[in-house]
Amino acid sequence: MNPILKFFRFTEMKSFMLLKKSLVTILMLGISMMFSHQSEATHMMGADITYKCLDSLRFEVTVTYYRDCRGVPLGRGQFTINCPSGGSQNVNLIRQSIKEITPLCATAAAKCNPVNQRSGDGIEAHTYTAILDFNRAPLSSLKNCSDKIRMTTSIPARNSDINTGAANQNFFTYAELDLKKAPCNSTPSLTSEPISILCCNQPFFFNNGALDITDFDSLSYSWAPPLRGWNQQIGYSGQNYAYNHPFQAFYPGSLKPPFNNINAKPPIGIYLDPETGDIIFTPTRCDE
Repeated sequence: MNPILKFFRFTEMKSFMLLKKSLVTILMLGISMMFSHQSEATHMMGADITYKCLDSLRFEVTVTYYRDCRGVPLGRGQFTINCPSGGSQNVNLIRQSIKEITPLCATAAAKCNPVNQRSGDGIEAHTYTAILDFNRAPLSSLKNCSDKIRMTTSIPARNSDINTGAANQNFFTYAELDLKKAPCNSTPSLTSEPISILCCNQPFFFNNGALDITDFDSLSYSWAPPLRGWNQQIGYSGQNYAYNHPFQAFYPGSLKPPFNNINAKPPIGIYLDPETGDIIFTPTRCDE
């Protein structure tokens, strides 16, 4: 997993950076650097999980994978429902759509053409869904779980162009669901398109626009380490990156991470507002 924004009672989110000359393109779903190397089965750039309550103990889950179009095609989604105190079930995901989300000018040709094949330097969003019914077998065996239900997806094809570890390691994403306290709860939704274009050495302000208009739960945000499995952290590739400093930002003089000052001109360091989810920083490495 890439560095993530962790929503309270939500899923984890990753983001990617495609840094081209003086422009930085960032997909705000975790945060990871893009370099030039590309391996064989290293197409997984990110993923997110959301769920919507349909009835008591019955949910529709949506899993979105973000694929590097230069890599191998993405096949069937892999999804596991787990009770940490005992028991798990595998769930088949049904693909609903494939959409290119590469930031392009209106007159530019698609980068991912044909879709879900080795093609250009672009990004695809692959959306899958599944119905989870804890009232019926086989998931009924998990409905009395004494812990939070854990929904996980893991694909052994971590992209070689992100800054978290070597290629081909597991790309792991999870969300949690507390059936005891919330037998009919839904995650927040993201109201902002998860992609932006940045200019090198120019301040950048971003918000995923997460809203819970179903349950009106409060949300909080924090950085968290990237994972390749449950409680299995993954390292970074150079540049002294860390979970709260996953890419290069403006640090004048002797200042260094995790220091930040959003009121400076330009903003110093990388800032995440724990209440609003605002992300503020000034990207500085124009050659990435």
